[in-house]
Amino acid sequence: MDAVNALPPGGADAFVARNAGRWFSPEDHIALLSRLSGGEGPKIVLAGTACDIPVMHAICDGLGQIVADLQEYGFQMPQPGNAADLLTEIAKTPLAPRAAPPGRFTRALHDGIAGADLVVASVDPNDDSFGWELPGLRQAAEAQGARFLDLGFRPFRPDPAWQDTARLRIAEALS
Repeated sequence: MDAVNALPPGGADAFVARNAGRWFSPEDHIALLSRLSGGEGPKIVLAGTACDIPVMHAICDGLGQIVADLQEYGFQMPQPGNAADLLTEIAKTPLAPRAAPPGRFTRALHDGIAGADLVVASVDPNDDSFGWELPGLRQAAEAQGARFLDLGFRPFRPDPAWQDTARLRIAEALS
């Protein structure tokens, strides 16, 4: 907990702090997260396939505030005591892409972008099933007046050139 307490607010550190909740009790995790500031600027929502490192947060740092991360590592997962309960709880999680019924998953995605100024989508080339959601997500974003940016396939470990290009495209989408 001391390490999470030492994190500065926003960006990649918020991603790390949020994921720390996978190992803390909900009460302790909420207390720690409440100390992070929400940031400033346009409201950005991240969507796409799982990204287990805070690269997308780092790319967006300083361009706006990430108000939702709908990628698999971007939201709190259930913390039950045993394997059977874990599977049951994951099946109840609306954003669990391999467990939630498709309609419930799609509704949760659309609900998750509410209030966004920009929705940024990126998909791992080895897990492109999320790509089927992009046309509907684009329509939902545009229907609420938000911009939508599809970064296409995101490498497993994006190199600096990919990150620079993504950052430029996000900055352009926000201008």
